Amino acid sequence: AIWLMLELASVGTFLHTGLKLPWGVWFARDTPVCEAREPPKNMLAAMGLTGFLCILLGVYPKVLYNILPYPVHYEPYAPGHVIAMCQLLVFTFVAFWLLRDKLHGTPTISLDTDWFYRVPGKWVIRFCEGPLMTFTSTIDRNVMRMPDFFRALPLKTQTEVENRLDNAFHVRLPDLLNFEGIYSTIKASKGKELSYNLIYILIAMLLLLLFVLFGMVMK
Repeated sequence: AIWLMLELASVGTFLHTGLKLPWGVWFARDTPVCEAREPPKNMLAAMGLTGFLCILLGVYPKVLYNILPYPVHYEPYAPGHVIAMCQLLVFTFVAFWLLRDKLHGTPTISLDTDWFYRVPGKWVIRFCEGPLMTFTSTIDRNVMRMPDFFRALPLKTQTEVENRLDNAFHVRLPDLLNFEGIYSTIKASKGKELSYNLIYILIAMLLLLLFVLFGMVMK
């Protein structure tokens, strides 16, 4: 299995670097309208040095074998190795030449795993920009009008409304939803004081989440 994987790696390297890349750069495409400028001298020197090392190690691999930490006894230019590699390269070139017209890329739209969050993300953005913004704008306008409304009421009525709201939120609502039991459970598990405001915030977040989900389903 390892030998087969190494053979396929050799085929892929020769196909991509030795055939497909030169064919695509020099032969497969028309001459560009504008020519690219010459690379700087340091890039030319680096490419030249890399090319020289590739040729040197390919022609005389003994240089590489001598610097390895363990002794290597391998003859890359033995007749059997040369014939096997020539067969591999020749048949790879034949396959490339027969299928060279299929190597051009075609403009397509391919689906990927980003579809699962890209498409629902559009729905969420559309919901946030539409119904949710309308809802929040309505709430904001009504909330901003509440101080003017309460200031217009008589003082006695303001006090009575304040007392009733305070009694509803701090007495009746906790008794109805068993806030005391929830608070005791959280306090016993966490070992620190918690305010009823935290419970109110959690309930508000839960209601908002239900509202959003309901809006997405109904849409």
